[in-house]
Amino acid sequence: MDIFKGQNIIEFAGRFQSDLGCKKYLAELKWSEGYTCRKCGHHGSQFPKDFSRTCNNLSIKTFICRYTGLNALYWVSNSFTS
Repeated sequence: MDIFKGQNIIEFAGRFQSDLGCKKYLAELKWSEGYTCRKCGHHGSQFPKDFSRTCNNLSIKTFICRYTGLNALYWVSNSFTS
């Protein structure tokens, strides 16, 4: 994530002006080397509008923050705001 090194919040917000732009970036980063289902190892997937991936073999949906440090960060941040 060297592209954000030294950026302040204003520069960061300028790069991601919407949730959609941020989700698109995260999906490109997560699946830059292609998709592989964690359950069956299949590489084929569907690409829903929410930037998740659904395995063509098992129909298991994987979200962009699943199995990343961002998933834990999201859980912690939401547990304090609920």
